[in-house]
Amino acid sequence: MRTPEEDPMDERISEAVRQFDEVHAEVVAFVLACDERDWRERTTVEGWPVGVVAHHIAVGYTTAMGWIDHLRAGEAVPGNPEAHDAGNAEHAAVFDQTTKAETLADLEANAATFREFLVRIEPDELSSEAVHGPAGGVVISVERMVRATAGHPRLHLEHMREAVAADDAEVAS
Repeated sequence: MRTPEEDPMDERISEAVRQFDEVHAEVVAFVLACDERDWRERTTVEGWPVGVVAHHIAVGYTTAMGWIDHLRAGEAVPGNPEAHDAGNAEHAAVFDQTTKAETLADLEANAATFREFLVRIEPDELSSEAVHGPAGGVVISVERMVRATAGHPRLHLEHMREAVAADDAEVAS
């Protein structure tokens, strides 16, 4: 592993790690604050309970590693939007009873693995690009994918917050 003295981290990767760490901490704080009703009964715009969305974020960390590995090798990321959506729906059905404790463990373990993965990306790999099937077949670079790593959890965190806030507003009225 590189050390700052021997081989400083590329600023683009460093910024992606910073943003990832920031949003991951927000996701964990949100999950910890959820009560059982928030976790199981509040439905997000994805059509899933908040707990399922939180677990989807944890799985997304590992999915992103696979995608980035394909891009690093200049290989197309397999799949298409429909298959990706079907996989997400299957995950939602399988993990709809996952507990907060299980999800937090997966979030923490997967985030640690993902963070270590990000810091090991070499600067010369950032320009590698390939077709990204799940994104509709667009050509995407490793750099673009690395920059986007905080976007996925941030979007879903926003949806979870909206679901809880909307339900709180309904209860208050």
